[in-house]
Amino acid sequence: MVIIVIDNSWKRTLLHPEFKKTARRRSALSDIAEMMATVKVNDIEIDYELRGQGFFLVMIMGFAGNMQWWPPALVETLANHYRLLLFDNRGTGKTTSNGWCYSIQLMAKDTLGLMDALGIQQAHILGVSMGGMIAQEIALNDPERVRQLVLGFTACGFWSGATMSPNLVNLWLDYSTRAEVRKRRFLTNLFFHELF
Repeated sequence: MVIIVIDNSWKRTLLHPEFKKTARRRSALSDIAEMMATVKVNDIEIDYELRGQGFFLVMIMGFAGNMQWWPPALVETLANHYRLLLFDNRGTGKTTSNGWCYSIQLMAKDTLGLMDALGIQQAHILGVSMGGMIAQEIALNDPERVRQLVLGFTACGFWSGATMSPNLVNLWLDYSTRAEVRKRRFLTNLFFHELF
């Protein structure tokens, strides 16, 4: 797993006792202001959700995934501290497509267009897998739009990119323990990786 954080201040938030106490509480998502809608961006209609309160955190899912793929416990926890923008990439979920010719650059433009349509000038950007590649494209071309960049399970290039360590591959594939234990272990490694 590769996680790159341009600004490490997010770790102080996750380590803060108040954050840990809130994360343990199983608040109902209905308590969090939510909005689901569709907006025209470039040549497509993007389906998105807004949840939570605070500074914006744009969450970009990977290849063929939609916003429903984010783990509910992760969404719930982050929504207690950030205003989340979750959306379906071009051609996934309920977002339309204009054909089959997609590129990382095009999907980065879609993401920035969605941010523009919602009046978001700057946000934390979280991308996983292909979503991490989209997030990197945004950071490279419009760095002023990115307050913090968090990348997981991604690469900066297919042939020259860093690969996931064998230990994390085994963790990802470990089906011998209960689902709750796997989820906790996965999230711990995602946010508290040895690189930090």
